Amino acid sequence: MEVKNRIEKKLSISENCLKVLEKRYLLKDENGKIKETPEEMFRRVSRYIAKADKLYGAAGPEIKETENKFYEALSNFEFMPNSPTLMNAGKDLGQLSACFVLPVGDSMESIFDAIKNTAMIHKCLTADTLIKTSNGIKKLKDVKKDMEIETEEGYFPVKEVYNNGKQIIFEVNTNRGYSIKGTAEHKLLVVAENGEYMWREIGSIKPGDWVAMKPCNKLEGGNNKLPVFKYVSKPILNSGQFKTQKVDLPEKLTVELAELIGIYIGDGSNHRDGIRFSVGKDDREMVDIISGMSENIFNKKAIFSMTFSENYEVAILSTVIKQWFKFLGVTKSSSREARIPKIIFDTSEDIICAFLRGLFSTDGCIRESGHITLTTSSRLLSEEIQTLMLYIGIPTQRTYFKSTDSFQVSVCAKNGFMHFRAKIGFLLKRKNNRLMKVKISSIFKRGEVIPNQKAKIKEWYDGLENVSERYEARKFFDDIINRHTDQRKLTRQKVTAVVENSSTIPQFFKTILKEEYFFVKVSDVTPVGIMDTYDLTIPLKHSYLANGFISHNSGGGTGFSFSRLRPKNSVVRSTGGVSSGPVSFMKVFNAATQAVKQGGTRRGANMGILRVDHPDILEFIKCKENDKEITNFNISIAVTEDFMNKVINDEEYSLIDPHDKKEVKRLKAKEVFDLIVELSWKNGEPGIVFIDRINKDNPTPKLGEIESTNPCGEQPLLPFESCNLGSINLAKTICGNGAKQVDWDALRELVHTGVHFLDNVIDMNKFPLQEIEKMTRTNRKIGLGVMGWADMLIKLEIPYNSEEAVQLGEKIMKFIFDESRVKSRELAEKRGSFASFKESKFAEEGLKELRNATLTTIAPTGTISIISNTSSGVEPLFALSYYRNVMDNDKLIEVNSLFEEVAKQEGFYSRKLMEEIAAKGSIKDVEAVPEKYKKIFVTSHDIAPLWHIRMQAVFQKYTDNAVSKTVNFPHDAAKDDIREVYMLAFKLGCKGITIYRDKSREEQVLNINSNDTIKKEVSADSAVEPKDKKSVAPRPRPVVTNGTTTKVATGCGNLYITINVDDKALPFEVFIQMGKAGGCAASQLEAIGRLVSLALRSGVENSKIVEQLRGIRCPSPSWEKSGRIFSCSDAISRVLELRLGNGKMHHQEEALEKHSPHTMIEDKLGTVVGVCPDCGAALRHEEGCVVCRSCGYSKC
Repeated sequence: MEVKNRIEKKLSISENCLKVLEKRYLLKDENGKIKETPEEMFRRVSRYIAKADKLYGAAGPEIKETENKFYEALSNFEFMPNSPTLMNAGKDLGQLSACFVLPVGDSMESIFDAIKNTAMIHKCLTADTLIKTSNGIKKLKDVKKDMEIETEEGYFPVKEVYNNGKQIIFEVNTNRGYSIKGTAEHKLLVVAENGEYMWREIGSIKPGDWVAMKPCNKLEGGNNKLPVFKYVSKPILNSGQFKTQKVDLPEKLTVELAELIGIYIGDGSNHRDGIRFSVGKDDREMVDIISGMSENIFNKKAIFSMTFSENYEVAILSTVIKQWFKFLGVTKSSSREARIPKIIFDTSEDIICAFLRGLFSTDGCIRESGHITLTTSSRLLSEEIQTLMLYIGIPTQRTYFKSTDSFQVSVCAKNGFMHFRAKIGFLLKRKNNRLMKVKISSIFKRGEVIPNQKAKIKEWYDGLENVSERYEARKFFDDIINRHTDQRKLTRQKVTAVVENSSTIPQFFKTILKEEYFFVKVSDVTPVGIMDTYDLTIPLKHSYLANGFISHNSGGGTGFSFSRLRPKNSVVRSTGGVSSGPVSFMKVFNAATQAVKQGGTRRGANMGILRVDHPDILEFIKCKENDKEITNFNISIAVTEDFMNKVINDEEYSLIDPHDKKEVKRLKAKEVFDLIVELSWKNGEPGIVFIDRINKDNPTPKLGEIESTNPCGEQPLLPFESCNLGSINLAKTICGNGAKQVDWDALRELVHTGVHFLDNVIDMNKFPLQEIEKMTRTNRKIGLGVMGWADMLIKLEIPYNSEEAVQLGEKIMKFIFDESRVKSRELAEKRGSFASFKESKFAEEGLKELRNATLTTIAPTGTISIISNTSSGVEPLFALSYYRNVMDNDKLIEVNSLFEEVAKQEGFYSRKLMEEIAAKGSIKDVEAVPEKYKKIFVTSHDIAPLWHIRMQAVFQKYTDNAVSKTVNFPHDAAKDDIREVYMLAFKLGCKGITIYRDKSREEQVLNINSNDTIKKEVSADSAVEPKDKKSVAPRPRPVVTNGTTTKVATGCGNLYITINVDDKALPFEVFIQMGKAGGCAASQLEAIGRLVSLALRSGVENSKIVEQLRGIRCPSPSWEKSGRIFSCSDAISRVLELRLGNGKMHHQEEALEKHSPHTMIEDKLGTVVGVCPDCGAALRHEEGCVVCRSCGYSKC
């Protein structure tokens, strides 16, 4: 990759890091090509976050010093913020938070307010919004999964499309005539009063606001093929045609046909016997053009005549053509009902330009001033023309004239004029000649406003120290910065002139020209009723072009506590109804958040929490056992100290109605605890949070009680608070040439840098809700954590599962805890304490003011640890050597760099050894590895659960918030093992715990989807070789066979699998075809089909064929009726098993997964839980989350 070559000399970067950065973080241009290096990304982030210092009086040199300090920490991979900050800092989106907590109160108003607030993180547009795709322009309702759509950085595939039902809609109208309709919560990119870009909700946009739009230079792709038409002969009363005359109908849209359609939409109408066109008496040339088109396209002569008004009427007399036009959607009942046909939107740019050429040649003109205009009486047509032209790079002004009840569309930008002249033009020579004679320098001298730049220009001007520079600047900008009245706006023309003619240039001028935004002023925002709405998920991107507007598409993981909701079947006195309970409402929230995205990259994760003393606790514990509805929630039980003590003492405890605080029932605490253990053993949920312990450490109890956490559980938050996380790479804080030791000075510096950075993030963040912004700024909570703990221990040659490691962990976290407070106090002295400090526990205890209510969190570091090429959080290593599949099914061995270095230094490295380790998943039983290194390079499943909990507990001791960590168990772990770890976590002071038993989720799917018992594998040793070795001949093919064809959706397209049987109903042959596959794909599928057919005809057992094909993975897995399809081969195996389960053909329709359970990846490490939806590699349980170590995907 060319990026790597450009940065190798400056940054030490791993291949895996580069792959993740390229896929998820580095900026891309309009064509999807990477346009920044990792070094430039770190500079972008550092520069943006350092700007917050200016809010507290820092000058330019001081801000630059902060920027450099941040840059050094990031580019050396010593400190890394959470993913949203890396993705969005310095970009228009600016949403730097990863997750939020929203309150759910015990009333319908509160419940639906929470759903509304969730929807405000998840926004919608109307179904008719026009979206630019790589295959033409589509209405939002017609956009499909995997289509590539235009974002600010080129085309990116749509991961999901959501129909969000009918919602209240507002329309934003602008001075240029552009408009867009969406929910009040949907955000558009605007230019704020200070000249900076920001996202603003439609409901908060007001007249006078300036909105950014994005003209596009080129329209990609498009489908020019026309649908197949069959003429239906209909007798026409008084028709002049006695029999149908043969005409030629094109199979695809040509330039000439598109021009004719444009002429028809402008001046055409239907004739009794065909179609006709009205042509002005001065445009005799148009008569010849239409006649020539008719002969060239249809092999049909047109006729023309003069009307009473001395205009021409040109007719193409053919009912076939008339009916064909209607079939294609080329029709209009009147000029006011005219619209652009759908086939034009779907087609390529040259065809669109041809359509516009025909349309402008009829209803358009080139004025004496040189301006290009088109007039129509159709409002819809004028709107569609305006958006269509913007998508090919031509901004326009749309104006309504009440006197004539008509709309005028005028090209209104110099670049747009040039595009029109180059791409479109006119069919008529006199119009085209006038167009070509226009001197571009004589038009569009003013008018392309760059709004709200006065403050930025004045700040730049005031910072000029050189007298000659100030004089030069004053010549250009005096009319902008010094006029108190009648202030002139900055225009694109002035920016261009300054850049071309002056050496004294504001840096942001070059950015303005490079962005090529087109700015429009809002004239009004009005409610327009209730309409159908849709939304998209675009991985890695947070905006897309909608009607030419830059439309925001974001979200985040959200935590909810349902503990305040009254129990199921409670009477609601105000309505006389009955409550349906927390689980029922959680299902409502699950549906409402189906489309919530974290920064547009994926469906948002949610945390649902219920107190253990809620009357519906038993239903909640079991709600994810067999229920596929609650797919967007992790669930945890908020366990109290009283409950845990009664579990220990085997006593009953009370269930309390949260509405009236009265006891409803009593349960045996131990039985409830055992149920939690059983479900956790079964599939890893529910988790446990020790809620009393969390609230004991709540720094601001007067502001409220903590009831919920973020989705991964490490950040307990008050309602409307948000996560702000970052991690120090401990592996980078080792020094010494001989015996290694911790570099405490380096660690101190990183702690201070991290606290400073995260505090700045709060000021630079753009929040999705005003309530979230207010609460986050009130408490200014940050969560500085660590990663690379396992790597640090290896470098220090300390086994993870040792007293020395536990003691060092406590010492390091205490040091970080203490130093973070030192830095927070320093910031408080300069910037002030957090706003609620006087109501906090710190003030009550007489402590010095702090800038931040909390400072430390051990958060999941899945993606950022991959970027930093280090181990995750405080987790042990998960593997030392493992296989990675690459192209053509080759397998590459990935080896832990520290282990590889030691193995080579000590002389025991070999490829054969690495393969053995990859196969076994651990080195504890590998003889070639010295005993010393077996202890040091210990992996997760070599470590007893006791050590996992002890390590979590010592880090928790000096962590304000919580520690995200997973305790991994082998598949054969007993429920008592889970119970013991839960009790130990309680006794050692943890705030929560997540466990995962190897393959437990695979077993859950088996239990849910199949009544069959798990078949034991037959070992190779038990296979008996037949005594008679005879050659096997395939059965001959009968003349006629019967069978079924099954359609399966795979990640590569729809797969059609036909299984034929012979006259004895025995499977005989298999044919496999994929939708539009060709070349290698088609040949490989044919090869598989032939080999499977040969095996069936030769008597090979069906189960053996299925066994060989099942579970083969490719980079594009998919879902089929809730079951994972790993590849085409895997899909074939499932159909074979479905249809041939008992050796005979089954014809009934059944779900694939019923006969072919979801096959999880076999993994010796026991942490694999599925396939990455982005890259197809293994998903692992780490730090209380699900992470792909290959591409950086994280479910949290």
